[in-house]
Amino acid sequence: MTTLSYLNLITSEFRDQPKYIAMLTSIFDQFVSVSNVLDYINKGLDVDSAQGAQLDIIGQYLGQSRKLSYNITGLTGALNDDDYRFLLKAKIAQLAWDGTNGGIIKLWNELFPGVEFTLVDNQDMTCDIIISSLSLSSIMIGLIEAGLIIPRPAGVKYEYSFVSETLFAYDVDTEYFSGYDIGHWNGTVSN
Repeated sequence: MTTLSYLNLITSEFRDQPKYIAMLTSIFDQFVSVSNVLDYINKGLDVDSAQGAQLDIIGQYLGQSRKLSYNITGLTGALNDDDYRFLLKAKIAQLAWDGTNGGIIKLWNELFPGVEFTLVDNQDMTCDIIISSLSLSSIMIGLIEAGLIIPRPAGVKYEYSFVSETLFAYDVDTEYFSGYDIGHWNGTVSN
């Protein structure tokens, strides 16, 4: 709110008192200034609107640096703001994860809407994860392979497979899995 919007709340009995209006204006100006500073700080530390050093501060709170210790194809040096913002959102989602396979699928659908994801729990402390890589950048694939996107329970090994063409599947008809004459028996899969 602005000072004027507060002054509009004064009753008619005191609206024509110049000293009273001047006193309230000086008080309201201080509150409005503080409110504006707090809004600026709030927007500056919002993952969606933060940039540069502001993102680095958020990363420090989350324990995730912009510079990765992993070699990722297509990445030289540190992550740019967009990729780093995505990684921070993934880190926040991991911290809020409920520990279930359904929670992983929900997290995936929030981070990558429209990208096919299949998780197969082998019940032997391993999981096979099949991901359509048709619309993922090499940096996103590298972040997934490095274990920075999908939360992993302690002691569970993930085997990632990235599919780059439509695979054959019974009773499924999506962009990534399809039936006869469309789906490939041996799609291009990288592990």
